[in-house]
Amino acid sequence: MRLIQPRVRTNIYGERRFDIAIASLWNNLPSHPRHEHSIEHFKKNLKTHYFRLASRKQPVGYSTTYYRNISNLFHEYYLSEGSVTATNESYDVNSVVIDFSIEPTPTSLQRPLVIKFEHVQVNYSNPVCAFWDFDALYTPNGAWSFSGSKLVTTSEGITVCQYDHTTNFALLMSPGRAVIID
Repeated sequence: MRLIQPRVRTNIYGERRFDIAIASLWNNLPSHPRHEHSIEHFKKNLKTHYFRLASRKQPVGYSTTYYRNISNLFHEYYLSEGSVTATNESYDVNSVVIDFSIEPTPTSLQRPLVIKFEHVQVNYSNPVCAFWDFDALYTPNGAWSFSGSKLVTTSEGITVCQYDHTTNFALLMSPGRAVIID
C-alpha cells in the first residue's frame, strides 16, 4: 500500500472517528516519509522537518488534539453572516472535536486542510462544517463559525470537510432525518 497524501488516523475504543489529510503540509515534506505506513514515523518526520526549516529563524511546532465528549462545553451559538445566533437546538456537534494548530500560526494554508468525520449519531441530517471562533463578538467564549469551511462530500455516516485555516473543527448537524419530498 502506498500513501498518496498523509492521513492522521485515530482509533477511539476501536472505532475510527476521523482522518486528516494534511495536504497543506505535504508538499514541504522530504520524499522518504511519503511512503511510510506508520503514523508515528510520519508525525516524527513532520516534526523534524519543520524544526529543521525553523532552525533558520524561529522554532515551529504543531499540535493535534481530538476530543470525544466535550461538545457540551461549547456554547450553543454560531455565527451567521457576521451576527451571533443561538442554535436553539437546531444544530448539535455530531463528531469528535479536533484541534489542529501550527505555531507560529500561518496567515493562510497553501492547500486546504481536509478532515473526514464519522457521524456520532446516525439519525441526523444537514451537515455543516464548522470551527470554533474564539474571537466571536458578543459571546462569552466564542461561537461556531462556517467561514473558511467547505463541505466536500457527505454520505451515510461520513462527511468530508475542507478548511483554509487551523483551529478547533467539528461537524454540526440537525437532529432527525431530513424529510424527502417526492
